[in-house]
Amino acid sequence: MKVLLFIFTFLFLSLNSFAQDEIISKLLISKDSKNYLEPSKIGDEIYESSFFVKVFLDKNVIKDKEYYLRLTHNYKTIKNINAKSRSYDNEHIILIDKNTKSEIVIAVDNTYSIPFLNLSVFNADKYQEEITLEKTLFGFSYGIIFCAFLYNFILYIYNRKKSFLYYSFLQISLLCSLILMVSTPDIFKLFYEYILLPEFFVNLSLTLAILFNKTFLDLKYYFPKWDKFLTIVLYVYVVDLIIYVVSGRSIVNDENIPTSILLFILLISGILVYKKGYKVAVFYVIGWSIIFVSVILVEFDILPYNDFYILHVAFPLESILLSFSLAYKMKELQNKKVLHEKLLIHQNKLASMGEMINNIAHQYRQPLTHLGYIFMNINSAHEHGELDKKYLDKKIKQANSQLEFMSLTIDNFRNFYKPLKEKEIFSLNTAILNATSIIKPILDEHKIELDVKIDPSKEFLGYENEYSQVILNLITNAKDALIEKDIKNPFIKIFMKDEKVCVEDNAGGVSSSIKEKIFEPYFTTKNKSSGIGLYMSSMIIQEHFDGKLYLEDTEFGSRFIIEIPSTKQ
Repeated sequence: MKVLLFIFTFLFLSLNSFAQDEIISKLLISKDSKNYLEPSKIGDEIYESSFFVKVFLDKNVIKDKEYYLRLTHNYKTIKNINAKSRSYDNEHIILIDKNTKSEIVIAVDNTYSIPFLNLSVFNADKYQEEITLEKTLFGFSYGIIFCAFLYNFILYIYNRKKSFLYYSFLQISLLCSLILMVSTPDIFKLFYEYILLPEFFVNLSLTLAILFNKTFLDLKYYFPKWDKFLTIVLYVYVVDLIIYVVSGRSIVNDENIPTSILLFILLISGILVYKKGYKVAVFYVIGWSIIFVSVILVEFDILPYNDFYILHVAFPLESILLSFSLAYKMKELQNKKVLHEKLLIHQNKLASMGEMINNIAHQYRQPLTHLGYIFMNINSAHEHGELDKKYLDKKIKQANSQLEFMSLTIDNFRNFYKPLKEKEIFSLNTAILNATSIIKPILDEHKIELDVKIDPSKEFLGYENEYSQVILNLITNAKDALIEKDIKNPFIKIFMKDEKVCVEDNAGGVSSSIKEKIFEPYFTTKNKSSGIGLYMSSMIIQEHFDGKLYLEDTEFGSRFIIEIPSTKQ
């Protein structure tokens, strides 16, 4: 950043767009080439048609020296000059010496709404040096602005945040504005028959700046009323842009509303949001301050430098600073994403614990009932005098059997939810049976048929427990859908098809209106559900198995498919 600032400062200060000796003594404007007045005494209506500019040269200053008078203008704006000149797309170069007329008349053909004519004077012996420095400055500016566009557009593709898209388009629009001020590439020449392109891109830039301001600063959250105000301003600029494209006339232009006013409003937005504690806005405030100050310098012609140089320094500096702020925001978004994922994982663990407790309760219900019957039998035998050692041993053996079953159930659940630190080769059939054994009692209670057909020799490399949890979650979702819809002869099938594991049910399928949302976090159609089960299942398959989980419709219901690339041994 410091190196770039040094380069820009050096190039800017090296360019002296006005000769040390001021050779232009006066400048007048006329509508009919007869009655000339000072620009301050001319109304704006004169610019709505062709007009004439008369430049008075001070011969006492020129003497035996030579100068170049450069006229930079819109493409095809200059109609005629009463002096010899070399003409290019956007400029005329006039040699000024003691033989040059003291009055140079420039005929301006103003086909568009606002004329653009910039006069610069160079010492003839330093002209080539100045032009070389100018091209270097412009090249740096264009390169930085284009890189800012490319960088932010790539960031938009990565995170789909609108602020990055608006800013990337803003950079392209600013780049076109700067280029068209000093030259007209062939690709743009055709459009000049219909519209004044520099002014169009300036108006487009201001519209994109408002959009960027609203989204980047999150004004809807921090200052809702200010956001509504800027929305109204945005509509005004959009309508004006449309009117300009259709008619070639701009209503919201520098003559009516100076650009600096809008930039000041946008700068205030950044300051207000920064005071609210939004740290990212500090880069925005600095960058927008540079643009605001540079536009003020141009509008009021404060510095003795060509306006082009000021803008070619300010815009790329703003691009660098705002790119920093967007990168900082990108980092914050990434941190929020990590925090969000941690929260989801925590919520998923809580949901899994709830499911586990629910499944344990179903597993324990039958043995607890049996234990109750055993105690009742022992008590009844005692009351009737039939409780002998043989009968007591029999009942104790039955009770111990039930207790062993309950202890085994606890071990199964503990192993099922035990986290594994390293990947290992596991049997696909075993992983699925671990999941089905936990939920089988609930399925039996609701008379849901479970059919599992998996090749016992099929093995994968990965985390067995996590795969089992995905299967369990898919079975649980199918079970809930079957119960909720009260399906007759309900079934859940788990089988392999083309090396993919399928979990299929006959619950009627998923509505097409929500099919695209079922893998999104917090999306659910069930009461008292966190809506993160399928999201976490999809994340596990993607991140830990490099595979994918997706949904297909079947004749009777839905089929969730787990596709994992060649991990078999």
